[in-house]
Amino acid sequence: MPGLLYSLFCVGLFCLSLCRAEYTHPRLPRTLKPLSYNLKIVSHLHEPKKFTFEGEVHIQMVTRYETDNVTLHVGNITIHESQIKLIALDGNDTAFELDGTGEVPELQYYMLFLTAKLVPEVVYELRLAFSGDIIEGGDGYYWNKYQDRENDTRYLTATQFQPTLAREVFPCFDEPHLKANFTITLGHDKAYHSLSNMPVRQITPHAELHNYVWTEFQESVPMPTYLVAFSVNDFDHTTTVKSDSGFEFRSWARHDRNSTTLRAMIYGNVIGFKVLQILEKLFGINYALPKMDQMAVPNYTGAMEHWGLVTYQESRIFSTAETTVSERHAIAEMVAHEMAHQWFGNLVTAKWWSDLWLNEGFASYIGCYALQELMPAHEPCEHTIVASLNTIFSADANNNSRSFARSVMDGEEISATFDEFSYGKGGIVLRMLHHFLGTDTFKAGMRDYLKRFAYGNAGRKDLWAAFTRVAEDNKDLPANFSVATIMNTWTRQPGYPLINVTRNYNDGTANVTQQRFLQDQQEDVRQDCWWIPLSFTTSERLDFMDTVPRHWFQCPSESDSEKDTDSDSDVLNIPLHISAKQWAIFNLRISGLYKVNYDRHNWELIIDTLNSEHYNKIHALNRAQLLDDSLNLAWGGYIGYDVALPLVKYLRRELESSPWLMAMSNLQKLTLIMRRTAHYPSFRGLAQLITTPIYNHLGGLKDKKGLKLKQKMLKTQLVAWACANRVDRCIKDAKELFLRWRSVSDPEKHNPIPVDMRSTVYCTAIAEGDEINWYFLWRRYSSPTDLHSKGMLLSALACTQRPWVVLKFLDFIMRPSGVMPDEDVSAAVEAMTNQDVGFHIAKGYLMERFAGKLPKSRKTIVNFTHLLIAVTRKIHTKSDAQSLASLIRNHMPEIQSEELMYKLRQAVSSMVGNVKWRARNAKKAASALRKVMKLKDAEERIRVDKYGG
Repeated sequence: MPGLLYSLFCVGLFCLSLCRAEYTHPRLPRTLKPLSYNLKIVSHLHEPKKFTFEGEVHIQMVTRYETDNVTLHVGNITIHESQIKLIALDGNDTAFELDGTGEVPELQYYMLFLTAKLVPEVVYELRLAFSGDIIEGGDGYYWNKYQDRENDTRYLTATQFQPTLAREVFPCFDEPHLKANFTITLGHDKAYHSLSNMPVRQITPHAELHNYVWTEFQESVPMPTYLVAFSVNDFDHTTTVKSDSGFEFRSWARHDRNSTTLRAMIYGNVIGFKVLQILEKLFGINYALPKMDQMAVPNYTGAMEHWGLVTYQESRIFSTAETTVSERHAIAEMVAHEMAHQWFGNLVTAKWWSDLWLNEGFASYIGCYALQELMPAHEPCEHTIVASLNTIFSADANNNSRSFARSVMDGEEISATFDEFSYGKGGIVLRMLHHFLGTDTFKAGMRDYLKRFAYGNAGRKDLWAAFTRVAEDNKDLPANFSVATIMNTWTRQPGYPLINVTRNYNDGTANVTQQRFLQDQQEDVRQDCWWIPLSFTTSERLDFMDTVPRHWFQCPSESDSEKDTDSDSDVLNIPLHISAKQWAIFNLRISGLYKVNYDRHNWELIIDTLNSEHYNKIHALNRAQLLDDSLNLAWGGYIGYDVALPLVKYLRRELESSPWLMAMSNLQKLTLIMRRTAHYPSFRGLAQLITTPIYNHLGGLKDKKGLKLKQKMLKTQLVAWACANRVDRCIKDAKELFLRWRSVSDPEKHNPIPVDMRSTVYCTAIAEGDEINWYFLWRRYSSPTDLHSKGMLLSALACTQRPWVVLKFLDFIMRPSGVMPDEDVSAAVEAMTNQDVGFHIAKGYLMERFAGKLPKSRKTIVNFTHLLIAVTRKIHTKSDAQSLASLIRNHMPEIQSEELMYKLRQAVSSMVGNVKWRARNAKKAASALRKVMKLKDAEERIRVDKYGG
């Protein structure tokens, strides 16, 4: 009997241990809901590189279901278990005894086991003390440094908790749907001040720490843990401005000798203040907090929409006399994006990270919409939309792409959702929704959604329901249509459709079919289907403004798809009511996320119009669409280059920005392959033919007054394209400008090259000039006085055509001790591999230097991966692809970043597509090119560059 009791005792212990450790679901249990956090943190900034904090948090929470444990998130911090206290707020402050603690490290769960059960609907308060290190970098609770007015080193702290890093600083329920009110109190040396989401309530002396104070902030509105923000710093701020609705707005930046940093914040400050007020009117909901602070953080990456305290990468928010027009547009776009988040993401938060695109897609599109309201004459949104469409049409056109509304669970999967699909494609499909519902219904649907779920959480079903309610009231959708049915086909599957329009010239109708568009149409694909809003016009109607669908391409219901019969629903017959001499164009102003292919005759009718003086009867966005569609269709083998290249030739007449932006992106892809073949001279001849007129129209490399914002932004890209294709005047102008700069007495302070032209002039002077040019620019890069231009200078240095300089430069970039930002390295190796010499040297460098295992340095691995991606994307021969594929296979396990791995997979997909294209299409494209340029075969028999073939 004693033996039996002993055995039962052991089994009981085993069961207790097992039961305590068996909760391994990646989502927290639903037993508890936090109501409020009272968070106090003391930060110590006296020992450089060993900064620490300690704190305590009181979490009030309500029990949903009976439980005998509390499970929450705790990361890399120390919990002082002797100080744990749990009480019931039942009027008696009943205390609970602990029966032990446990952890699930891989999920960062921390569990408190209780001797009694928590009762549903009762509020409890959990008190925890903790401590940890303030880390260097830009994640969690981190520190950074800068030089003050006296050139002394100063330190600051700030936070970056999205998506799952609040747990690294304080114990919490670190999931976005678990919103709570926060009262934050920061302890710090009185030489500093502190910022948080809310205004300061009071500052009092610290009773125990000499020269320390407590800064207590007002209680916040309900928000998720990832939006919690605080900073200890000694920054300056701009003059506070107050809106008509009552919020205060200001921007913060580090000290410097002449207050230039504060002046550099003025542009972003003005944009933010105005956009926030525009959005209040758009949504019919005032900004929720009493204040908005913007903060420029040195040595930080990106931007973060913390409610009431938005943080920005210093180099991306500063606007000075040296800031280009493209950079100023990027500042406005970024600030507007973060302001839009104050409603989409902050006021209403996605229930889980699988719907991150609701936050990011709306912020992207509505931020753009607000800028259009702010500066309508400059049409800033058009450039943004075209750039986003260009990115998504490329990234989502292969079998490696992914849907942006997808199930995610662990940290790596969550981090991977912050990609071009959540931001770019999310915004584009919402723009499509706007177009097919109409502006009034779209605005009303947003307002319904925001008001219904304010201070709470929602998912895509909630959003679609809001739009469906309003659309039904306004009769903006056909009977029995629902927004959910339509939009689920765009959010829950990867890719986008191609519609094929085949006209019947006898009866004036067109048959329309759909399929998934892929850059290689021979790839096996699923039979996906999209609900497609079909808008179109004709050469008779010429109405490009009405984007409300004239027809819908519907998908069969599940019951229809189960029938084992061919269905006429696969083909949609549409009456066009035009003669055989008139064209039809579908997808007006690219309002839908789809490509369009036509029968040969309709293409020819369009091409004839474009190559005439009447080309501008077709809307500029549709001219951009026709260029993008035809070149991508030709690349994928859907049509021939004998259709696409005659269409491209019309560009010699084109003066608008959108068609050129689409064309240059597509033609650059061809350039990278054609330039290493015997056909390149004639291809470059076409580029020069179409580019020279607009180069001259925009004033070349000189400043030209009277240009709209979108024309100025086009000019920065167009001159780069012109010089890269050796337009004579561009090369001559660039050399002269660079020589003029080299000749001034103090090139650090006086640069005669127009700011927006510098990137092109620098690269051209390095590619076309001697080593004196390279070393002159290297000295500018090495100078500590011009931090803003370092990325541009680095990319320009990479344009060299001298092999020994390329090798030296690669060694510099790939140093394990390098401190260059990752984005600068990525831009530099991209510029290098865009040059023939740089590409071949970089390819050999990869194969020789990284044949074995990679060094363990994180910086080396990241830089190696950036170089590998840049080279891989430009490979187009089978032998090179086989060699590089082996290198990629060997090193894939060493690349820890899911983001870089995804980009590498995309690059491999591009490489495979390049190899296939060269084998199938290079000769066909060359033949079409000869016809367009009226060249004979003999004129193409030239010496092949020693690196080509």
